[in-house]
Amino acid sequence: MENFEKDIKRLWVVHEDRSKKVEARVSRVEDNVEGADIHAAELAERVQELEKEYTPE
Repeated sequence: MENFEKDIKRLWVVHEDRSKKVEARVSRVEDNVEGADIHAAELAERVQELEKEYTPE
């Protein structure tokens, strides 16, 4: 029974470690996506400015 409890504790530690790593990776991806969204909005704004600038009146 003691071995079973030790094995369960080891498995739990492994699970927690992997969960933390996955959470860190997800956080980095979310940060990258947020940055890409900001960049895309800036580019869209710049395109609109250029369209206004080069549109004949």
